Amino acid sequence: MKKEMDRFAQHDVYQYFSHSALVPMTLRVAVAGHRTHSNISVDNSSLIQQISAVYKLIYSQLNECHTHPYAKRLYAQQAPTLRIVSSLADGADRLLAESELVGEEFELSCILPFHADEYANDFDAKSRDEFYQLLRRAGYQTERNRVLELDGTRDNADHAYRDCGESLVKNCDLLVALYDGAERDGYGTSYTVSQALKNKIPVIWIDTDHPNAVYFWQWSKSQLTKEPFNAQQLSSWLGHLLLFDTILDQPDIDGSAPLAEKVLHKFDNFSSENLTYTDSDELIDFNDQGPIVAQQSRLNPLTHGFSTLKKLLTSTKAVNRDLAKFQDNVSSEADLANSVEHLCQHFHSPTSHSYYAAYLRADRLASMYSALHRSIFVFIYMLGAGALIIAALAIAVADKQVYGKLPLVCAIIELAILILIFTLYKRDHSRKYHDKWLEYRCIAEFLRPTLFLSFFGTNYPMRRFRDSEETIGRNLLGHGGAERCWAYLYTETVLRWVGFSGHKVDREYINRAIDFTRGQWLSQQYQYHTKNAIAMKLLGKRLAKISEVMFFATIVAVTMKISMGLAGVSIFLVSKGLGLLATWLPVLGTTAFAIRNHAEFEISAQRSLSTREVLLGFNKRLQDLQAIDASMSKIDDLLTELTSETISETADWLEIYEVKESETA
Repeated sequence: MKKEMDRFAQHDVYQYFSHSALVPMTLRVAVAGHRTHSNISVDNSSLIQQISAVYKLIYSQLNECHTHPYAKRLYAQQAPTLRIVSSLADGADRLLAESELVGEEFELSCILPFHADEYANDFDAKSRDEFYQLLRRAGYQTERNRVLELDGTRDNADHAYRDCGESLVKNCDLLVALYDGAERDGYGTSYTVSQALKNKIPVIWIDTDHPNAVYFWQWSKSQLTKEPFNAQQLSSWLGHLLLFDTILDQPDIDGSAPLAEKVLHKFDNFSSENLTYTDSDELIDFNDQGPIVAQQSRLNPLTHGFSTLKKLLTSTKAVNRDLAKFQDNVSSEADLANSVEHLCQHFHSPTSHSYYAAYLRADRLASMYSALHRSIFVFIYMLGAGALIIAALAIAVADKQVYGKLPLVCAIIELAILILIFTLYKRDHSRKYHDKWLEYRCIAEFLRPTLFLSFFGTNYPMRRFRDSEETIGRNLLGHGGAERCWAYLYTETVLRWVGFSGHKVDREYINRAIDFTRGQWLSQQYQYHTKNAIAMKLLGKRLAKISEVMFFATIVAVTMKISMGLAGVSIFLVSKGLGLLATWLPVLGTTAFAIRNHAEFEISAQRSLSTREVLLGFNKRLQDLQAIDASMSKIDDLLTELTSETISETADWLEIYEVKESETA
């Protein structure tokens, strides 16, 4: 029996992700509306009944969605989460978050335009008590804090309300708006509604002038529609949002199996993978260290073949020498932050640990399958070379009267090598090591930046990759089949469940978050890509050198054999040895060339160098924003742009490597 996931227990979330990947189905509903209106009151029974009916319908449809056969394989088998996100202003915001309407089965999260104590000055004594009571329900000032206190100021209140409204939109899937529907200048409810619709987030509009009138605004076939709100519309939207039925119900192009079954099978495989939870006090640095590991036998050559090849052909000294050259060429204006591990203590939260645990799962599995797949293709080429060498030897010693049973022994050894090659090839393909490496690495790289975005109160809109008619029926990730879209879909389920990080935003916090982001994301990735570029270039050069040496040695051996023949010199062992060398050396040279060509070391190095330059550019822009004390929303926009670049780069990387599967040579 799997342990049910507790989002707020640090060690539990790592333990959970070590043996499962699926998260609870989650729907995020933001609420907004007028502060003052004659009809907005707890005493308005018809309005209260209408709000209650809307909430009950949302909750019942969410539960119905949770019973769908797709949901059983897309999500953890525990009750779905309905998260209400409110700014808790007087009037509609507060009414829509009333405890009588928002029952215990709902989860409350809050995004405030100012710090809570400053915001409380807007309310009278009774309203202030209600305000803090609702904050406590959202875990305010506890380890379960789901209250984001933005850095708005009274001197610039309009922008504070604007940022609050935009943040609400970024962290919701559905907006319930209680207002009169009129468009107004400024950054009130009409602005929030327009932002939601702009981002293709449906709006349930409860008309304050006519409480019995409830409408559903949504984009349908590139057109904005407004129709009376009903269960069928909501069910259709939730099917698209949570069950991905607009994709899964598509017929697969190759017709080999329904697309839904292929995608759900990917979810099944990923969730069934078991890792080890170390249950230790190991430092969680939000970069690489953490309590989830993939246990691999030190004696299993399949897990260390490729890494051994790297160690043999590249030395730490050579890598460090080239690394120093790279560092000397970095502009002082683009200096990356050094060690910031001491800042980790400021970013421990349920949100950050949930994101990081999900990342670690994908990262550890990707690394394990990368090692397995790469080691297998190295062994296949090396064993192929061995088989050819044995075959050449068998021909050279074919005379049974002279060599006895040696030709038979060679034939048996060659057959054993060929069987081993075929076994390795089938193992790699049947267990999908190559596909798992690429897809799990994509998920890890999709999740990595979302952790840092959460520090700035935002959530990356993964739905944009599937939310237009143009993407339906197309491969969203590479060319390995439409089912590869599952990597996007899985990431979307995690982002929706985890949500934003609750904290108080001020200049000290922003600067600390920027430093931590630069140090643990930009700097660490910069260092990784720099070292990877150096190592890959060295590997490519040295394998090319081995090929050159082998072919040059072949020319020497052939020249010597020809010279001996022309000179009439006949030394049996020398002649036989030169003949074998003339056969063996090209085999070794071709093997080195084949490994180099299959692994695409130079392309990998070049992509790392390109990514490195992108990171440097964004680091400089982030520094510039920090220097002018830019608002958190500006920083959020920049990091969202970088996240988009990262996701696109990861998808491009997959397209290159998806064709490099093991071959029987």
